[in-house]
Amino acid sequence: MTPWAGAAKQQFSSVESPFSSETICNDRVEVVERGRQGRWMFREVALRYVWIALLAAASCAGARPGATDKPLQPSRPAQKAHRESPAVKPVERVPADVGGSSGALESELPSEEGLASYYHDSLAGRSTANGEKYRPDAKTCAHRTLPFNTLVEVTTDAGKMATCRINDRGPFVDGRVIDVSKRLARELDMLGPGVLKVRVQPMPGSAASP
Repeated sequence: MTPWAGAAKQQFSSVESPFSSETICNDRVEVVERGRQGRWMFREVALRYVWIALLAAASCAGARPGATDKPLQPSRPAQKAHRESPAVKPVERVPADVGGSSGALESELPSEEGLASYYHDSLAGRSTANGEKYRPDAKTCAHRTLPFNTLVEVTTDAGKMATCRINDRGPFVDGRVIDVSKRLARELDMLGPGVLKVRVQPMPGSAASP
């Protein structure tokens, strides 16, 4: 070995290496300590946020906006507005299947105008709407709405007038207001034309004899 090589080796051997085992161990210990400190700091921050969130939730649940200490009152059903019906005096309507209803009227009802027809002879003996048998010689008639046993005056344009009692329902033809028996058709002079224009006036009072 040359003198200069030996001197260099001696010089390098005297220099302390930065990568000695002791230095490396110290660095590892320092890194581990820093890691522990970081984990504890993270846990502490997380716990603080959790406590803040719990406190906020508790405060919101304890004080609701608009809440009052008064108990809830049961809702009351809305009252319907009372409307007074106009003072109209309609003709009383009775179902066709109701028989034997009284025809006594307390006050005079408005008259109506229209066509009148009469029963065919083939209907003799058949039951009417109130249960009676149709008799061609009886002073009876049929109306769609007036109560059974109501007395009505039937007047033609020629001035012929007859009184009859309602015991049937009809006529069910547009424009016609009453069907009369053959006896009444003879009194009103309508056997020839078969149909006449008449005025029907309900009469207050008791039932007439057939």
